[in-house]
Amino acid sequence: MSSSSKNPYLLITMGPTGSGKSSLIKPVCEHLKLPITKNKVLIDDLVVDNPYYRKKVKEFLDTKSHDELIKLFEKGDTGLQKTFNQFYFSTRSQTYCYKSTQYYGTLLTDDDIQFNNYNAKLTLTTDFTSKEHKRFNCDNTNDIKLKKLIDKQQNFVLETTGTSFPDWLVNIKKLANYQIIFAIPGVNTCKLLARNKTRAITTLKNFLQDPDNTEPPRLPTVDERIYKTNVKQIISTFNTMITQNNKKYRLFIFNNDTDNQPMTLVYDSNSSNSSKSNILKTIFDTQTSCVKTK
Repeated sequence: MSSSSKNPYLLITMGPTGSGKSSLIKPVCEHLKLPITKNKVLIDDLVVDNPYYRKKVKEFLDTKSHDELIKLFEKGDTGLQKTFNQFYFSTRSQTYCYKSTQYYGTLLTDDDIQFNNYNAKLTLTTDFTSKEHKRFNCDNTNDIKLKKLIDKQQNFVLETTGTSFPDWLVNIKKLANYQIIFAIPGVNTCKLLARNKTRAITTLKNFLQDPDNTEPPRLPTVDERIYKTNVKQIISTFNTMITQNNKKYRLFIFNNDTDNQPMTLVYDSNSSNSSKSNILKTIFDTQTSCVKTK
């Protein structure tokens, strides 16, 4: 990978929910002496901002008392998890997501469902008219945003969990001259589970107080078994990248496990030994049970 600052960069931040992916931008750019970009590609932003998601969440919350909702969020209720996932994915794939259209946040027509399905694999390589943009769902709108940034050779950040390697992205031909950087923050898994639950409850309480002007809540997985399975897959993906990298990409691991302290760089593929790849397993510590024994 070229280290020239004249080349545009793509920073791919990886990690489980709540680990601090968004906070990686500043330390990575400062370490590499790169300008901090405001161009961020994250499908979650399109979904949470969508009026349809807000409407479905509000309608559901109105069916229960505040105390009951808080107890369900604290419990990480499986049924509640499924309900919020349904709201999320139906918004993501079945609604108009282009803000300039009068239909923004409403369900797609049957014709536009077919239009989205047909063009799903073309949005990263094909130019569409502004009229066609208005027909797209959130998945395709996100890809169009991504394509525009690449076409203009702009710096940008893409956020992903990292359970698999993004071949679909890094193999785009117009990214050939980009500096491609991967970074992951490490946090103790039990701490993450507690953090996600606290954050979800705080977002819920804020939304209940002002549902028209605050961010609608999401309900991340707080089931320890499921969450740890995902974390292990993320660790495996990143460690495979370390062993197979051959200097093609710049890889960073940051320790974000200390509360109220800046992240610290603990692995840099340009200077660290690949044998240190087990550092993620040490920081995340998926082996220790998060259930406190009496």
